[in-house]
Amino acid sequence: DITTLLECSSLSEFHDTATGLYNRQGIVNELKNALKNAAPGDSLAVVALRAGLLSDDSNIDGKGLAVRIDSEIADCLKRSAVRSGCFCARIGDRLFLFAAVGSLPPNYPDAVSDRLDTLISHSPLYSQHRGFGTVVTSSDTATAADADPELIISRLCADVEKKVCALSDTS
Repeated sequence: DITTLLECSSLSEFHDTATGLYNRQGIVNELKNALKNAAPGDSLAVVALRAGLLSDDSNIDGKGLAVRIDSEIADCLKRSAVRSGCFCARIGDRLFLFAAVGSLPPNYPDAVSDRLDTLISHSPLYSQHRGFGTVVTSSDTATAADADPELIISRLCADVEKKVCALSDTS
């Protein structure tokens, strides 16, 4: 029942109950642990993603639909987390993270951003109710030895929101 799911959305300290992904605290903890075990030369790549640009989920039918779309987005994130050291999270309303720790190619965050945009935009519910061009991303990479996950996540979330505001002003 969708009502029960919405009421139980924050029952876990480290996971988003609706999607099964990590929440903000959960992904920060996982990234800190992964960074402690990172090899010299490893890096941290993080992609922040805001889905459903300019969509309105304020009515009750919209909330049920929004939960189903969030689950669909979570599946896209999980399908992209195919290598060891990948983590996915839902950290806010329509705000998601993908992160990886390891020996990553220089274009890794851009490639992941493109892949997620394509997967999400073409998923059935999302494409039907949100359309194309409604995913906004921001990404960053840092050496594992110098990475501060909380700072990177905060900066990327602020950048995504700035992009959303700029796009909203032009619509």
